[in-house]
Amino acid sequence: MFDGGKIRELRMKRGYSLKTLAEKSNVSISIISKIERNNVDPSVTILYRICNGLDVSITELLGEDSGSSNILRKEDRNVVVFPQSNSKYELLTPVYNGDLEMIKIYLEAGQSDKNLVSHSGEECGVVLEGSMTVILDNKEHILNEGDSICFNSGIPHRFFNHTNKQSISIWAMNKK
Repeated sequence: MFDGGKIRELRMKRGYSLKTLAEKSNVSISIISKIERNNVDPSVTILYRICNGLDVSITELLGEDSGSSNILRKEDRNVVVFPQSNSKYELLTPVYNGDLEMIKIYLEAGQSDKNLVSHSGEECGVVLEGSMTVILDNKEHILNEGDSICFNSGIPHRFFNHTNKQSISIWAMNKK
């Protein structure tokens, strides 16, 4: 489960008011406040917008500081479930100051986030199990087991599972 207190912590650390973050992220003050107080579960799209507003990566927002360790043991990985879309994100890299992060995404059958996201950086993903569709700049790309894709994250995109079986993929993203 996602802890909205992390957004408040990062917002306060930057000296941002709710209004400032709302303007920077294009998310309403009301929604941000509810997320920070854990009164509402954010969608993946909303979290990406908030990450953009805070100028942090999704790993920085969802992960726990690993100190100076470059190793993240399997049993220590943070898994975040998004109830609205029934998807799970498993963080595969420790939170650190580097530019690369990796996430394992579990998409249940028929799962879809309705909104496109865009953010700085690049992404490269490979489907480990099942199939998924990547919408990239309003074009659908069906990826089957073993297929991969790379793209500029500034291009509006989203993922969905168009099948009746779970899809599992690994994504590497850089922050620049």
